Amino acid sequence: MNNAQFKDIFSSPYDFGDVRIKAHQNKVVRKVVSTNNQEPFSIQQKILRQTKPINTSNIEQLSSSLRSGAISGLVSRYKQQFRKTLQDNIDFAQELNSIKQFYTFYEINFVSGFLRRNRFLVPLLREIPEKIYHYFGKDQKLALKVSFEPDSPQLSELWILVLTELTAKEAFPILEKFDEEWWLENLDRTDCKLNISLEYI
Repeated sequence: MNNAQFKDIFSSPYDFGDVRIKAHQNKVVRKVVSTNNQEPFSIQQKILRQTKPINTSNIEQLSSSLRSGAISGLVSRYKQQFRKTLQDNIDFAQELNSIKQFYTFYEINFVSGFLRRNRFLVPLLREIPEKIYHYFGKDQKLALKVSFEPDSPQLSELWILVLTELTAKEAFPILEKFDEEWWLENLDRTDCKLNISLEYI
């Protein structure tokens, strides 16, 4: 490559990273920088597409037009991301509402945050109340609470609390029967993120 070619590529006013618009050639080209033993530093131009002739008499107008196109592309991309995030939030809100009828949330921000990170638990949380009602009665109240491990956040766990008025002597054998007949068979579905316990009220 001679000095004239080198200067021609790097003196173009329409520079967008590795792409330059060559006004006098009416082409959009990409710079390809390569190094080898024969030619330590070389630049090749690869035609990306032909363009309409560019009027270089008004650089400000051209620059403004190019910026407008770039901004339009960014706006379109962010709109798509926004719509996706909005739809995701709507879906999660619906999932959360689907289990609120069964549970009291202890510290709702912690519970909802935990469930957002572990949404696979939601179908199981919808299923469990009916199983618990079978053992404790259809009027049994339930609550959700997150337990934290300050030194190991990944070990945090969601608890279903069976809010019972029974004594420990009465309630614990019922919970053991529930564990043996249903819970232990479904424990793998929790990925060690969910457990069940009693809370005496």
